[in-house]
Amino acid sequence: MKGSVRKRGATWSYYFDLGKVDGKRKRKEKKGFRTKKEAEAALAKALHEYNNAGAVFEPTEITVADYLNQWFDLYCKTNLKYNTQVGYLRIIQGHLIPKFGVYRLKAITPAILQEYAVELKMNGNSKSHMIGILSVFSAALNYAVEPMHYITSNPMQYVKFPKVEKAPRERIILTLDEWQQIIDRFPPDSRFHIPLMIGFYTGLRISETFALTWDDIDLDNRTISVNKQIVKRNFGADVRKVVEQKGKKEQRSSWYFGTTKTVTSNRTVKFGETLYRALKAVLVREGQNEM
Repeated sequence: MKGSVRKRGATWSYYFDLGKVDGKRKRKEKKGFRTKKEAEAALAKALHEYNNAGAVFEPTEITVADYLNQWFDLYCKTNLKYNTQVGYLRIIQGHLIPKFGVYRLKAITPAILQEYAVELKMNGNSKSHMIGILSVFSAALNYAVEPMHYITSNPMQYVKFPKVEKAPRERIILTLDEWQQIIDRFPPDSRFHIPLMIGFYTGLRISETFALTWDDIDLDNRTISVNKQIVKRNFGADVRKVVEQKGKKEQRSSWYFGTTKTVTSNRTVKFGETLYRALKAVLVREGQNEM
């Protein structure tokens, strides 16, 4: 397939035939190039794209703010868990839109993103927070490449994350006296007693502990099978409202069983005599003799 360039008024344009649709010949033309050389270069690129993909790429004029909101609605709402949606939305509204919202999406370059990464470091953000912000933007830009075809490549792939000295993490370890104060506050007849005991003696996450059912607990072998967690479900309520309310309870949400945080989170955990007695006592109170 060949095309040509021509001058119209003060600027140059290129054009080439796309073939026939419903018996009518279609032509691709783009105007506004300052020189013949620019028009020829653009023609060569357009022909290459058309011959390889069957379409000519046209950069969108959509702003970053509009695109991020579109990405959240099209992708995040349907693919991400509730808490992840909330986290992404806070990054979008608290960091990305204030910084890049007025930019055209096609104007985002590796240089702009590299400066932003350095800015995040200089403003005292931790390494994990910096990576979290940039990773959300990178995921959105990947979606802009495919399937949206708004941009041809993700500029974030060229960004080098600045090194951030990681401060030693202070571990908060309960003393036995502190643990005793907690368990005295929630004795065996409290509905929080067993979850607290399981968390203390096994190290399970809160979401994993509250997802346990009796068939996950093997008293004979004194093991707990971790194979799910509780996840917050959103029944059509807009997550944006949850973020705007800054932590207030979303009345239209509830909880359900979901997959564990990662594949390796599926595991079997052994427990000792103290937790065994606590679990056995629950069964005795409920009149059950076996699991």
